[in-house]
Amino acid sequence: MQPPAQPGAAWTETTLYSFSFSASEPCTLVGDPVVAPDGSIYGLSAKGGTYGGGTLYKLAPPAPGGAWSLAILYDFAAPGTYNAPSGSGLIPGPGGTFYFLASDGGEYGFGALVQLWPPASPGEAWSASVLFSFPVGTPVSSIISGPAGLFYDGYAL
Repeated sequence: MQPPAQPGAAWTETTLYSFSFSASEPCTLVGDPVVAPDGSIYGLSAKGGTYGGGTLYKLAPPAPGGAWSLAILYDFAAPGTYNAPSGSGLIPGPGGTFYFLASDGGEYGFGALVQLWPPASPGEAWSASVLFSFPVGTPVSSIISGPAGLFYDGYAL
């Protein structure tokens, strides 16, 4: 959305990218996307990707006159990966990392706080690690980050 040049005029809406919602593309987008300093947009989907279990995706801004491009950075539900994210979306972390809530999984099967790490070298795979597993009776579907690396349950505030 772009504000009008003149007060009182209409705002202008521009579509940056249209997801095809094919089996391999992200679908059922989760939470709010994150805009990186370089203008790239990172987001999560709960479905789609190679294994159908959701993705971490990146939309890269175009060269002048070009189109935005989509890259799948991480596929959820692959053997050895984590389950699809819940409604919390991404939280940016240090060094290009992101945090999110897995809707289930973790040590107890009731969800987890997961950190996604960019590859050490371009072209390599992203990785993930569970930072905290939620025990039974503590469903968390929203987190916010605070100072000094603390996280808070968004609904318990």
